[in-house]
Amino acid sequence: MKITAGECRFPMGPDSVCGAPVPPRTGPGRPAAYCADPTHNPVRAHRAARRFAAAAEQTDAEHLAAELERARALIAAAERGRHGAEREAHAARRERDAALALRDLARKEVTEVRGEAAETVSRMRTEFDRDVAAVAAVADAEIARAETAHTVGHPRRTA
Repeated sequence: MKITAGECRFPMGPDSVCGAPVPPRTGPGRPAAYCADPTHNPVRAHRAARRFAAAAEQTDAEHLAAELERARALIAAAERGRHGAEREAHAARRERDAALALRDLARKEVTEVRGEAAETVSRMRTEFDRDVAAVAAVADAEIARAETAHTVGHPRRTA
């Protein structure tokens, strides 16, 4: 609020004054500060200024209280969001740990199955080699018997 010389300085609100023209002062002393309205005098101006200041403080206090309440609500919402995010992160860690455990179990099972398969193949090769050797021995014996039978029953011809 800007007050110029010659205007009434009586407070009309927190940021306004009367502004009516001030009658010129006759005689020595300070120039007049208030208009011709008899209620616009220094005592009442002081009381009005205090009343507006108190109202402004109360308004400021109410505004600050409202701001504080909004800030508390925002903090509470942020806390709820943080707790929700922490729960989701914890659930994600549990799922990750479960997946890692399944992966490790699958690797172990694959290793066991590979070992069993290698043992089975080795045993099958040994059995196959034994069976081939047995068949070869029988075949060799049959060949030897046939050769003996062929030579014993038929004399050799000389040329």
